[in-house]
Amino acid sequence: MTVAALIGRIPMSMVTLGVTLLVVERSGSYAMAGAVTGALTLAMAFFAPFGSRLADRYGQTRALPLLVVAHAACLVLLVVAVDNWPRPMWIVLAALVGACLPMMGSMVRARWTEMIDDPARRSSAFALESSADEIALIVGPVLASALAVAISPAAAVLTAVGLLLLGGLWLASQRRTAPTPVAPRTREQGHPIRQTGMPVMVFMMAFIGGVFGAFQVATVAFGEATDPAWTGALLAAFSVGSLVSGLALATRRREWSLIRQLRVAVVTLTVMLAPLMIVATPAGFAVVAALAGLSVSVVMIGAFALVERLVPESRLAESLSSVTAAVSLGMSGGSWLGGVGIDAAGPSLGFALCTTSAAAAGLVFWSRARSLRKLERKADAEEPVLA
Repeated sequence: MTVAALIGRIPMSMVTLGVTLLVVERSGSYAMAGAVTGALTLAMAFFAPFGSRLADRYGQTRALPLLVVAHAACLVLLVVAVDNWPRPMWIVLAALVGACLPMMGSMVRARWTEMIDDPARRSSAFALESSADEIALIVGPVLASALAVAISPAAAVLTAVGLLLLGGLWLASQRRTAPTPVAPRTREQGHPIRQTGMPVMVFMMAFIGGVFGAFQVATVAFGEATDPAWTGALLAAFSVGSLVSGLALATRRREWSLIRQLRVAVVTLTVMLAPLMIVATPAGFAVVAALAGLSVSVVMIGAFALVERLVPESRLAESLSSVTAAVSLGMSGGSWLGGVGIDAAGPSLGFALCTTSAAAAGLVFWSRARSLRKLERKADAEEPVLA
């Protein structure tokens, strides 16, 4: 199950880069590439959670194959369109690609929730999945870049299609671990953000996405300004730090409450990002980035686990997808604002935005932590912990 979902998640980190390289190669315009990938990301943020709603209501076995095939078909059409169709169609098809994106991470986390009754053990399972997210984020861009250079950007996108079909259909075929479809009751209907506690989580994770977006563009600018050969390693250092902490959490039983875990993690992330504004050497930057990355998985794992405790079973995959979509939306905004700041004052201002965004996430969460703690205790009381 985890392997299938990992294979299906790698394309998510390949598609944006592959599409960017493809559009730039064919059109020679970075602005056009930004418009296409922006349409993809925004459509994913706003519409992809509805695909997870279908999975909650009708079952992953029925909904996931439809999403996978539709997403793959739209990607193939986008590749064809870039070579043969007018540019407005590129944007339309990119939006369709994002709208029908299957949220593989949310799907597999919903399966873990179905399989494991103990909340502490579920947190370990979520930690394992967060580590898989980091692996996908490390492998995907490297694979896309290698294929784009060795063959063509179109090959990178089409390889992503193949991996998506393999991983997505393999996961959909695993009926034994698939969550039981549950129709929402009247009070559970509507957008997931209306569920108790969800507005805080969505806004907090949007700011965390802002950290990721600003960090990526600022790191590229820092690498170009110091030593371009280091750029890939600097980006990887952040993900490696997150991977290490994710694996550490996956191998031990959770002892803290989720609220305490998130409180500490958002503060630690903010503090560790701050030195990036003054680091002058690539080697020093890699060390600081890796240390800051240690807090990332702790935040992501805690957030997904807390959402699982807050929402009804009938809205689980959709709610997890909404959090993922919030991160992606924040990444888009962070990338844009980071780029504006870097153009005005260099990489340091981009890293200042990272720190500010992390601090904003902390303020949002701390402002409602007590009420969220009450909800967590209520959920723990309603669901017995098994040995």
